Amino acid sequence: MVKLTVKEIEETDGVLVFDDSIYEKPYMDGRESVYWHYDHSKSRSIKSIGLLTGLYVGRENAAIPFC
Repeated sequence: MVKLTVKEIEETDGVLVFDDSIYEKPYMDGRESVYWHYDHSKSRSIKSIGLLTGLYVGRENAAIPFC
């Protein structure tokens, strides 16, 4: 979805940065977006929502966030 926008500012030394996060939702049941994920900080599985975010950063400090 962001490919055309990134192509406009693309540079040979630009980078893509990704972050995967989970947000604990212990009281939500029956939702399609709530799954069991392993939480490394708690050393156990928790009911949570997973989120992957990304950011393209170019040399000229041009940046495009995307989810």
